[in-house]
Amino acid sequence: MDAIESAVRGTGVDLALESRPELAQLRGCPQTPAFHAEGDVAEHSRWVYDLTAEHAERMGTSGAVALRLAGLLHDVGKPATTRPEGPGRWWARGHDLEGAELVSTLFASHPVLLELPLGVYVSVHALVRAHMWTYAGERIAAGAALRLTHVTDPWP
Repeated sequence: MDAIESAVRGTGVDLALESRPELAQLRGCPQTPAFHAEGDVAEHSRWVYDLTAEHAERMGTSGAVALRLAGLLHDVGKPATTRPEGPGRWWARGHDLEGAELVSTLFASHPVLLELPLGVYVSVHALVRAHMWTYAGERIAAGAALRLTHVTDPWP
């Protein structure tokens, strides 16, 4: 069973065994230890998935599925955007937007995701796209917040 199917079912995920390219690339993708002492992006994503799965038990079925998938996929854009910033330091600017694009691709191609209600896709896409905004909430302009409400950017 792949990690996405496991997340939909609410069972444990093992990214060490994942073969789907979007998730397999999380293994070995570095992160700055000062912010992510738990290890590479795969380990961080598994850790966040476990936290979301714990909290998802309090939600309705679709909400629980969306929260678990968002936890698993929130950093799926990091492999494409991670660059060295200095010794032992990396940055992944734009990984939230790259991740949202990958979420769209996954929901259009993964058999298990194709079966889910549309609201799950919209929720996961929005959560992946917006997960970095929690660090800068007071600096987000009204226009930027309005753009966040769109499933895809209205401007190319």
